[in-house]
Amino acid sequence: EKSIFRVSGKWKDFSDTGEDLVIKNHNYAMDLDILGKGSLFQMINCCNSFLGRHRLKAILCGDVDFSIEE
Repeated sequence: EKSIFRVSGKWKDFSDTGEDLVIKNHNYAMDLDILGKGSLFQMINCCNSFLGRHRLKAILCGDVDFSIEE
């Protein structure tokens, strides 16, 4: 159901906005609406756990190192 809401533009009605995860002094999170009402987080979040939500926030805010060690 949420997938249909996403593609039809009704995702702004989702209750989990990520507002509780906002980082006030982040370089770009506020300007680019990464977290909070009407944010990228609100649109794509399909996490069901506390850790999942925090991991998604970290990925969106650039706090994850994706480099591969050889």
